[in-house]
Amino acid sequence: MSGVEAEKEIIKMSVSDSTICRRNINSSEDIEEQVIEVIKSGELFALQVDESTDISGKTQLMSFIRFIVNSKIVSQFFCCKELSGTTTGRNVFDVINKYFKSYGISWTSYVSICTIMTGSIKGFITIAKKQNPNIITTTLFFTQGGISSKKYC
Repeated sequence: MSGVEAEKEIIKMSVSDSTICRRNINSSEDIEEQVIEVIKSGELFALQVDESTDISGKTQLMSFIRFIVNSKIVSQFFCCKELSGTTTGRNVFDVINKYFKSYGISWTSYVSICTIMTGSIKGFITIAKKQNPNIITTTLFFTQGGISSKKYC
């Protein structure tokens, strides 16, 4: 197809808001399915979890995942879920646990967690370690000199 012909074909393509939205949702669901498939195949994984408040004032729990595929470490966005009510460690755990259960993900494959030290997730690590006592935790906290981390086993 030449440049002119290709341009005519591109102009014919529907790029309405609903089409773009649908394509984004389909792509997101496909990526999510691929990540879940890898985890369910028995791969060990680590999560980084934090909460944030969006512009409408709702608290969102954001999570990123790391796992190994073909000897390479893969970092991927994992999920974003709204936290209703309080942002206690129990609330954070319940949201992640519900997500795990909905896809049949086992806590035994969950080997490491990294969190940002805030009062809103206090207790999450303790609750998660009841599911898998071997989870290694890393907590990030802010200092005047920048970001520091502490590893707990």
